[in-house]
Amino acid sequence: MSKCLTKNDVQKILNISKTTLERWIKKGCFIPGTQFGENSVRFRESEVSEYLDRVFAGEERTTVTTDIKNKRCA
Repeated sequence: MSKCLTKNDVQKILNISKTTLERWIKKGCFIPGTQFGENSVRFRESEVSEYLDRVFAGEERTTVTTDIKNKRCA
């Protein structure tokens, strides 16, 4: 089972600000994570890793995000 990461964890991994992460999520350029309660979101470490691998390989962020979200719903 994949470890769950907080927004803060993801911000540190990506070296971005909270505002940037939230903007990317809102624009569909990053995986939205899973809501746990009213103010808590977690991200699967495996999905963040896949996202990074694919983006660094040159794929468009929104395409990668859509593919990962579609896997969840499949």
